[in-house]
Amino acid sequence: MADVDRRREYLREARLVAGLEHPNILPIYDVGKTDSGAVYLVTRYIEGETLGGLLRRSRPSERDGVQLLIPVISALGHAHRQGCIHRDVKPDNILIESRTGAAFLADFGLAIRESEYLQTNVVSGTPSYMSPEQVCGEGHRLDGRSDLFSVGVILYELLTGQKPFRGGSVSEVLRAVRGAVVRPPQELSADVSSELQRICLKALSRLATERYQTAAELIEDLQSYMQPVGLAAESEAGVLPRGLRSFEPADAAFFLDLLPGMRNRQGLPESVAFWKGRLEERIASKTFSVGLLYGPSGCGKSSLVRAGVLPHLSADVHAICVDATATGTEDRLHEQLRRVVPALAGAVGLVESLSILRRAAGRKVVIFLDQFEQWLSGNMAGADSDLVLALRQCDGAHLQAVLMIRDDFALSAGRFMRLVESRLVEGWNFAAVDLFDTEHTERVLGMFGRAYGRLPERADQLTQPQAEFLRSAAQLLARDGRVVSVHVAVFAEMMRRRVWIPESLQAVGGAEGVGVSFLEQMFCGRESNPEYRLHAEAAQRVLKSMLPGVDREIRGVRRTLSELREASC
Repeated sequence: MADVDRRREYLREARLVAGLEHPNILPIYDVGKTDSGAVYLVTRYIEGETLGGLLRRSRPSERDGVQLLIPVISALGHAHRQGCIHRDVKPDNILIESRTGAAFLADFGLAIRESEYLQTNVVSGTPSYMSPEQVCGEGHRLDGRSDLFSVGVILYELLTGQKPFRGGSVSEVLRAVRGAVVRPPQELSADVSSELQRICLKALSRLATERYQTAAELIEDLQSYMQPVGLAAESEAGVLPRGLRSFEPADAAFFLDLLPGMRNRQGLPESVAFWKGRLEERIASKTFSVGLLYGPSGCGKSSLVRAGVLPHLSADVHAICVDATATGTEDRLHEQLRRVVPALAGAVGLVESLSILRRAAGRKVVIFLDQFEQWLSGNMAGADSDLVLALRQCDGAHLQAVLMIRDDFALSAGRFMRLVESRLVEGWNFAAVDLFDTEHTERVLGMFGRAYGRLPERADQLTQPQAEFLRSAAQLLARDGRVVSVHVAVFAEMMRRRVWIPESLQAVGGAEGVGVSFLEQMFCGRESNPEYRLHAEAAQRVLKSMLPGVDREIRGVRRTLSELREASC
């Protein structure tokens, strides 16, 4: 190093790395410089080979590979806690001692140059094992999760014998890493454990926020794989489509299969596990008082709660769901509370009832207010409104509330949350229910097709026209690459009596015509119930009466039975 300042900085950082004391970090005994200006490090000599050499010679079994990786991940965790990021975790930097079989993490050279890297955004590392943020030169985003991504690449290689990101040139490899679309290991090797595949794919998530957040979390899952206790069995229940209705607790046996995203080691999608963990927590400082679940209209918020979250809550949590409306929400909530909590029979009002529940020592009570945009559209939320005063009684430990709302009411919801003094923090007290991507849409359509008897029982038995039908339908339903889940349900319901081949799509006018075709088939089709056809015009008038006005962005108000009868005439 000709530059004196650079040499001095390198030596300073090298001495910091030498201070890392962990049984699986290659010890650095000395650092210094020669008279010619070269910098040297003296490390312990390991009699053995690198993990890279072992992989090229003979790939270890799943369990042996995991056993070998766990101490290396522990070493990374120690380095991360000391503020040191390795940034070049790869098989050739893991040394395996022949005599003991112990693994040592070596070559913190790039970690030593971290400060220089962060300033210049120079892309450093071994392309196939780099995280997307490294490849993109986002030095300010690098943290321990970047190293854990590299561990995911190594695990993938241990499981399949192949790297997840490959190409004919460095630029092609870097491009593959940026996209971070990983082929599931079981597609390359059918013997790969489903649990290890889940762990591997989570570590390889493109977004750092979706990976393991600490080395300890990754180790916990790997150790659980090594010593499985009470793992959730894979669901064998067939899907029971509900048309346009929300799924309910009775559908819990199969509902989780419909959800996208990674699973935890209990088999729960992270969207369910997030709320389960927050709602079961009884220490106020570790959870929230009022939370927010939001997403686009038709994305499945109600189904997520009723069929996904509620059936998996512990018996120590008593959940109450109320559909919010512009008027009467507080009375219906109070009535339901008194019905399930006898001790509230003498309470004067909702605020007093929630105050009693907050001070109670029994089961925790969680209130879900569904379609909360209805309440917001008909009420001016003020600091002295009954619902605001009631929800301010929530403390998180004994009493908790979750508001379920359409995403286009986020601003109004934010104002309401300020009034109840529950600050919105993503990943803490609010989460979104996103739309399906086209790949997951294909999978769900396939499940519906099997439920309706339109497709063979196993996905690998699909004919080419059937597979093309699923691909085309998913593409047609998508807008900007995303699909509203209720549109999938409507489409499947509409196609339940048709042959699932591409030609059938054209017969209903493509995905654009599904909604209209669905209603026409129900009321006017040749296969529809004759009684439905008799009342087709009345049904149109009833539907029209329930639609909101053109100047409103909210669904129509509730109608009484007598009002609907009058509209049908």
